[in-house]
Amino acid sequence: MVVDLGIGASDDSDAGSLWLEGTSTSLVEALSDGLVVADEGGQILYANRRLEGLLGWSPSSLVGQPVTMLIPERLRSAHLQAFGAFIAGGPPRIIGNPIRVHALTAAGTETPVDIVLSVIRRDCNRWLMATIRAATPRYGLEQHSEVVERLLGVLADGRGDLGLRFVEVVGESLGWDAAALWAVEDDGATGAAGADDADGATLRVRHFWHRAGIDVSEFRAATESRVLTRGAGLPGRSLHAEAPIWVDDVQVDPNFRRAAAARAVGLRSGFAFPLRRGDRIVGIIELFATQVREPDGALLAAMGVLGYRLGELLTQAEDERERRRLQQEQQRLLRVQEFLLRAVRVLADAADYNETLERLAAVAVPDLADLCLIDVLAEDGSLVRMVSHHADPAVQHLAAELRNYPPDPNGNHPSVAVLRARRSRASLHMSEQFMATTTRSQRHLELLHQLRFTSYVCVPLVAEDRALGTLTLVSAGSGRRFGEADLALAEELAGQAAAVIDRARRHDREREAAHQLQRSLLPGRLPDLPGIEIAVNYIPGTEGADVGGDWYDVIQLDNGAVGLAIGDVAGHDMGAAALMGQLRNATRAYAIRDGINPAAVLDELRRFSDILEIERIATAAYARFSPLTGAFRVASAGHPPPLILRAAGEVEVMDLVPSPPIGLRSALSEESSVVLGIGDIVVMFTDGLVERRGAGIDEGMDLLAQTMVSAKGHSTAELCAQIVAEVVPDGSRQDDIAILVVRRVGP
Repeated sequence: MVVDLGIGASDDSDAGSLWLEGTSTSLVEALSDGLVVADEGGQILYANRRLEGLLGWSPSSLVGQPVTMLIPERLRSAHLQAFGAFIAGGPPRIIGNPIRVHALTAAGTETPVDIVLSVIRRDCNRWLMATIRAATPRYGLEQHSEVVERLLGVLADGRGDLGLRFVEVVGESLGWDAAALWAVEDDGATGAAGADDADGATLRVRHFWHRAGIDVSEFRAATESRVLTRGAGLPGRSLHAEAPIWVDDVQVDPNFRRAAAARAVGLRSGFAFPLRRGDRIVGIIELFATQVREPDGALLAAMGVLGYRLGELLTQAEDERERRRLQQEQQRLLRVQEFLLRAVRVLADAADYNETLERLAAVAVPDLADLCLIDVLAEDGSLVRMVSHHADPAVQHLAAELRNYPPDPNGNHPSVAVLRARRSRASLHMSEQFMATTTRSQRHLELLHQLRFTSYVCVPLVAEDRALGTLTLVSAGSGRRFGEADLALAEELAGQAAAVIDRARRHDREREAAHQLQRSLLPGRLPDLPGIEIAVNYIPGTEGADVGGDWYDVIQLDNGAVGLAIGDVAGHDMGAAALMGQLRNATRAYAIRDGINPAAVLDELRRFSDILEIERIATAAYARFSPLTGAFRVASAGHPPPLILRAAGEVEVMDLVPSPPIGLRSALSEESSVVLGIGDIVVMFTDGLVERRGAGIDEGMDLLAQTMVSAKGHSTAELCAQIVAEVVPDGSRQDDIAILVVRRVGP
């Protein structure tokens, strides 16, 4: 017999560890049989602890020694000759066949043992394995050896359901037609209903096997639906007797409760024997044949011994499998927690509500699904499809088209049902009827077919007991099927994401309301003045939901002049907005006085601030411009200087001597003046335009100047738009921005 066996090593040598790979050492060490492995040179590579109980040799005393240490001196010559024939490639007649030999104990005495030899091959290596046990009756030894060795092969393989493969090996090796493995469980003091069972032990089927070519489905159903107690049925009788039980013909046995099912499928003889681990019965194996078999006392005795071997192997294997399952589950939970933590971090970095939803979809695919759909509940109760994101860029255009088909609130779409009940839904399969009844048009149905919808999970997005919408994960192209673990993870993700989404949505709403308030404090319409062309823009900051203090104004003065004002109040709250409105109105009032100059306007603003005892700092710049003469006079209270784009294409920064900001300390303002030619442009702005994280204000001024040069010949509106496109920092902005652009066009 040749087996490919891998079992965890206990020896430290390279050769020993080479053949011992795969399964825990505990499976080998727990065997009732001794185990010895030797290389082609006859050197012992491994010996388990059970050998010490059989022959007195400790594993450490054998590893590295020749196998002849276990052979009486008078027999060594014959054994070495047989071993040499094996190494030379001759017919290994002893391989796989049980043999009775005399072994040498550590005390120097001889004792009879039964040995089964196997060849172990892995890659280019081969070893000889000897399974050694105390001498047993000769009958059944071959079957006993085959069962144990095949089960060792099952353990080494490690694939599939070990319990089911155990039952299959036992049934096939012993020549029966069907077999069942019953697990012994403790259901409490009273046992199953109606059972006379003091200790509450019950038997339930864990695995069922039958030989190919026979149909025993009716009997299998009757078996798997049973719960037996001690003394009831064939397995219960074996449990009660703690010994093998044989029934000549189960079809006529009055104690066999599945006789009708056995007659229906043609099963006759039955045989059950317990599986033990130590002094505890851990299970019962039940075997059936389609022919009547006479009881065989020798086989019954042999199965009593085999029950110990099988019980040890099975429980050790199941314990090992359970440990591996728990380890895998712990690793899975760790991966889930890491995924959720990463998802929340990604969502938290989103700039606004829409980006939060987009990031949620990007997190979900492809790790959780092929396609992510996010439907949001609108104020009127309808569902709006905000996101449709596919893992495959090649079909994203089809996924994007799904945004045109939000769920019908009056239909039976899963999103609607999930929102109503606030309970998740999932399906392993999406039938043609299901897709037809949940789509809104023929084109909608075609999209589902083109994207290859297969399976889905739909979970509610709920924050503070308020339904926000639904998150739907779809298998669309990969063919994956969603199970309970997928549903649980989707619910975890939705629970974590809902709070972030709700916060982002409220933040967006509050910010929009605040910005609308701020816009209401700015001029609603610019005056239409001869000789000049004006463009303005106000851009709220993307950080924070509060109003800011940036403002501008254009004031029509006497004699065809125009007043140009721009300012920035420190802070982003209602106080900043209130002061901004006061300063703008005060500037307008002072500016329309006959003959008042820019410096005087700012000085009046300082006195106004002192009288009101305003504890805020504000910057401001005010200019008086005459389109007729081109005279441009400006004063600054801590505000950035205007930039001038000459008609020829050069950019100048006005040379100002700014006074301190308003609210800092009293001081007289100074003016600067320049003459603007026909076509010259002045750009006035707040510092949010040229300030950005990680860069100095000079860099922002340079970029603004370059943008103005590149826009030579454009209208003021086009220049203002280009400044916004190229100079305003992308992404997060800490400050609001106000821009005022004026061109002299002549009389």
